[in-house]
Parts: sequence; C-alpha cells; structure tokens
Amino acid sequence: MSLFEQYHPVLTPNYKLDWLTKTPVVEMLNSFNLKTTIHTIDFNLPTEVNHIITFVNQTMSQVMNEQELTWAITDRHTNAFLGIVKITQLTEPVATISYVMFTDNRKTLAEVLQRVVLFIQDHFVATSIQVFLPNDQNPLTTNQLVAIQLGFQPQGAQLSWILELPFE
Repeated sequence: MSLFEQYHPVLTPNYKLDWLTKTPVVEMLNSFNLKTTIHTIDFNLPTEVNHIITFVNQTMSQVMNEQELTWAITDRHTNAFLGIVKITQLTEPVATISYVMFTDNRKTLAEVLQRVVLFIQDHFVATSIQVFLPNDQNPLTTNQLVAIQLGFQPQGAQLSWILELPFE
C-alpha cells in the first residue's frame, strides 16, 4: 500500500480534500465544461467523459506511485465539487501547487491553499513552495491576492510565485 493512501481526506473547517475517485464523473464533466474562474497556468482539464475517466485513472496512478498528491475540493456542508488541487515535486526542495477552482471566492481559495501549505510543511522536505499564476496585474486577481495573503512573493515576470517556508 502506498504511503500516500493515508493522505485523504484532508479537512479544513469548510472544505474536504479527497481523492478524485470520490467525485462523480458527471459532476466533474459539468464543472470542467464551465469557464474556470481561478486556476494556475499549468492546469488543463478534459471535457469529455472518456477523457475525464482516463484523467482520474492516470492521476490516481500518479498518487499511488507517490509522484503527486491530487485532491478534489468539496464543500463539507453541501458536498458541492469546487475544484482540484495538486502538489508535485514532493521530494524536491521546491514543491509546486497547482489548482483549478470553479468559484471566484477568495476565502475558499485562501482556506484550501493555507491547508495545503501546512500539509506540505508537515509531511515533506520542501523549503519553499511555488505556484504559477496567470500574469494579470490590473486589478490584482483573486489568485494574486490570496498568494500575497499567504506570503508568496512574485518572481520574475510574475508567473512564478514563491513561498519560503520557515525552518522548524
């Protein structure tokens, strides 16, 4: 059994992060065909049922092979599917967070990302975390506002944002 098997569900006060296999394909299909509201630039989603099934199977294979952690984000009170969050480069000094969310709720994104950052600190060796955000500047996007709120700093052309983790 994979060590990663124990890494679900991950809870916040309002949201549950659980395996993609816990979310019905129909819910993913409906959400994936919407215009995503907030996302990192490195996240592409399938929009057909057979491609979604392949995506879920390939993703869960990566998780069970300890190559990445990917969770569906659901509301703990309504069970509504809100998006996907993924952590890669888990054994590297710089871990990467990718996500796509079907809500523009800044509070939701902040709560989920704060929990993912703490999860990385608690379980992996990363000394920093990066996220790649679209280069929108006027006005600042929900992505950028939450990144700033959590302590991420833009790098270069503001595509890569880095959070240096405190030493414990």
